[in-house]
Amino acid sequence: MTAYLSPLFGAGAQLADNNGALLSGGKIYTYQAGSAVLYDTWTSIGQTVLNSNPIILDASGRVPNEIWLASGIAYKFILQDSLSNVIGTWDNIQGINDANWSVYAGSASIPFSVAAPTTATQAVQLQQVSLLPTVTSATATDIFGAAGATISIYNSTPVTTTSFTDCTSEQVGSVKRVIPVQAWSVTASANLVVDGATSGTFVMPAGAKLEVLASTTTKFEITTISATGTWAPNGAGLTVVGAFSSVGTWSKIGNSVTIYGKVIGTTSVAVSTNGVISSNLPFTLNASYNNSNGLASNTANLTCVTYIAAGSNTISAFAALAAATYITFNSTYQV
Repeated sequence: MTAYLSPLFGAGAQLADNNGALLSGGKIYTYQAGSAVLYDTWTSIGQTVLNSNPIILDASGRVPNEIWLASGIAYKFILQDSLSNVIGTWDNIQGINDANWSVYAGSASIPFSVAAPTTATQAVQLQQVSLLPTVTSATATDIFGAAGATISIYNSTPVTTTSFTDCTSEQVGSVKRVIPVQAWSVTASANLVVDGATSGTFVMPAGAKLEVLASTTTKFEITTISATGTWAPNGAGLTVVGAFSSVGTWSKIGNSVTIYGKVIGTTSVAVSTNGVISSNLPFTLNASYNNSNGLASNTANLTCVTYIAAGSNTISAFAALAAATYITFNSTYQV
């Protein structure tokens, strides 16, 4: 059975109570989702050593080991202080990149996807993670309404979401899981934070696994748990002989993006020193970073370092790569 790192407290988490005091000797209990049945977690992906249950936090309030979850199993986490006072409860938590992420053990689940549209709209399906008092039915942007609420988005061009309806004080601290049926555009602001950003417009790809936290009654924080996609590097700045083609993939966890690309010339492709390999990366490098180093190589077994200029989506080569059939490149950077 495969294990996946927990998106909640998974590695090196330092925890505090509601007053900001570190939870020295605090406790993390892990249960099967929606139940009072304790369920095992592991200290590593190898699943050779179990975590204690509860997991006891160290003197600085940190988890003593990593927390790895079973594949296809949803968990409930309960965090307590050293005196067993409950600090928080999180239900239906599954491992990062678990292919069975939408499977909920122990109870019937509300599906993340929706039926094929019969009109010019699609929908974003929402799953409530925290169990809260029943509230009125959701409106288009009232995501903390009834579980299974939807946000309507156009079939051809995503409607840009700029805000959510205020939630109740009882709902502050609760989370909704979101998986867009198709691309969903969100404009970040002080009250609608996207992966830590408070400005800019972000397109969440179809199938992305997201969570929305109600941090106050008027402020919501969207976090990308995981998302993947494809793109076609445009080869801007390359010297291409023959027909040009390209392939590319990307993956995103939180605000960290990893891209892989391949640019091909039927006869050859080459790049000069500081030459652009592609100017259409799927995400723009955070403007707070000077550059992000990656690697590029060609079929002649030559390799060079790549870089991305701050605030841009252009990747370039520090050194020249001579003509060869193709160039592959990769980079991991913050958005």
